[in-house]
Amino acid sequence: MASRAVFRLEVPERPQRLGGAERPGAVGAGGPRAVAAGAADHAPRAGLWHALRWVTAAGQPLLAEERVVLVHPPAEGAYAIDWIGRFTPLGSEVVFERKVEWGGYAGLSVRLPRSFLRPQIRNALGQTDPAETHQARAAWTDYSGGIDGLERPAWGGVAILDHPQNPRFPTPWLTYHRPDLQFLNAAFLRDEPYVLRPGERLTLAYRVLVHWGVGDPAALDRAAQAFAALDPQTLWETVRW
Repeated sequence: MASRAVFRLEVPERPQRLGGAERPGAVGAGGPRAVAAGAADHAPRAGLWHALRWVTAAGQPLLAEERVVLVHPPAEGAYAIDWIGRFTPLGSEVVFERKVEWGGYAGLSVRLPRSFLRPQIRNALGQTDPAETHQARAAWTDYSGGIDGLERPAWGGVAILDHPQNPRFPTPWLTYHRPDLQFLNAAFLRDEPYVLRPGERLTLAYRVLVHWGVGDPAALDRAAQAFAALDPQTLWETVRW
């Protein structure tokens, strides 16, 4: 979620805002700064962690962010990547905003290649019309398509699974299905901002499934149930202890 294209900070005299339209007090040369990073090898899984500090252009710390990424071995024709982010204000209240003019875009997303052929979108509600999936709230959404350039026809795709411990579960989604943009976004902020007060911590956990073939609803339901049964804290401690 740490992307200057997604989040923005305001001046310290008011609650800090991440994202939204440009206005006086923008960070400018500020934004996320790497603090530390590391890796963990727990065969057959592997992971990495990354610590950031969001700062103003003057270098004033505003928000601490930590990320953990855990990669699992293939199973059922797919491999899983867990992404867990923790956000803690370092001073005053922080307001997470989004790019309203981009439809509420913010958060974990996948930009598919434009060479994806005949893409198909499906969510946990059984919706397959991009106009419906684009406005839905669902436990998972899958984006599959034909892979160009292979000797034999082949399909593949990516699904993002939302964890029930996340605020606003099931998450809102953005699913762009255009010749110039094939895009899947677990848009946590699509409908409204999120306020993080001093002493609070925001944790977001997602599982990304990269699979061959068109996403199978039954398999994705099983994967979502398996992910929901896991405690994000346990996954976190696998990499960051």
